[in-house]
Amino acid sequence: MQSDDSFSYSYFPVIQFYDYGNEIKQKLSIGYGKELPIGSSLEIMYEENNPKRILILENNPQKKLYIIFIIVGISSLIAGLIIRIL
Repeated sequence: MQSDDSFSYSYFPVIQFYDYGNEIKQKLSIGYGKELPIGSSLEIMYEENNPKRILILENNPQKKLYIIFIIVGISSLIAGLIIRIL
């Protein structure tokens, strides 16, 4: 029987930014596999009416999924136009 003494940690960083002069500080609900240094910059997107709803775009699997959907959608559109012309 093998013993695995390794542990996996998730870090939940606190994001701080300003929205029209108002300081927004929010602990993320999605953890990172590595600890981010204090003062690190991240690319984020947030809802204008609810700035505490934050989506991190940097190293986000959802961002990659969005890009794939856009590429597939554009490719399908082009293929549909070509088929319609022929």
